[in-house]
Amino acid sequence: MKKAAIVCGAGLLLFFGIWLVVFPETYITSLIENSVDDPDMRLEVSGLRKGPLYSFTAEGIALKKAGRPLLATERIHGRINPFSLLLLRLDMHVSGAAAGGIIKGRVDLIRGKSHVLLTLEKADLASIPLFPLAGVKGTGTFSGRMKIDGPTGDIRFEITDARLESSSFGGIALPLNIFRSARGALSIANKTVTVSSFALEGEDIYARMKGTIAGGRLKLTMEVMPGRSFMENNPLALFLEAYKVSPGYYAIPVAGDLLL
Repeated sequence: MKKAAIVCGAGLLLFFGIWLVVFPETYITSLIENSVDDPDMRLEVSGLRKGPLYSFTAEGIALKKAGRPLLATERIHGRINPFSLLLLRLDMHVSGAAAGGIIKGRVDLIRGKSHVLLTLEKADLASIPLFPLAGVKGTGTFSGRMKIDGPTGDIRFEITDARLESSSFGGIALPLNIFRSARGALSIANKTVTVSSFALEGEDIYARMKGTIAGGRLKLTMEVMPGRSFMENNPLALFLEAYKVSPGYYAIPVAGDLLL
């Protein structure tokens, strides 16, 4: 019994000693920052500190493209699967704050083959830098889910209490200000984002976008289906007439370059 207790104690000391000595904070930071297999994209970690039992905190982790922030997180707490460190990867559960909302999930980081499942709940749309860069400006409450498996992935999201601004794509002004909520589903493969569904709702009007985003180019169609009350009382009815396909159905081409 005594010998077994000594062996057990030595094993525990080795287990926790490895965390304290073998894996410095700079190593953990490096694994996170070098996990993105895209020369234009980068994760930047600030203020990472190790805690007990393979846990850590970080002041912030920011996702940037060409030096411009897309999403910034703060007050990050994480717990690492210790065996993943021996394989030069980082398998961990994380939680924190982002744009006034809560971000949490599981992340398994290894360069070019990362697996990510994250949710972002009740974030401030205006505080997410990605949206202004994509041409969507305004306020609202954003919630979403992102799943990434290596080079592929899918994103689902919704925006409530929206107060959006009209935006221009390829010289065509889109009246996004008339919509009060949105729900979308995107997929990522072969460096192309496919917008399978992006539905917007306003007072007596419904719209949906479909198409692709590749190489920084938008190739979408916005289908608009207004009700009779909207067409009779809203001055934007004249704008829609130029894109009429059939009674009650309008198709607006959305093309142009993204700032991303």
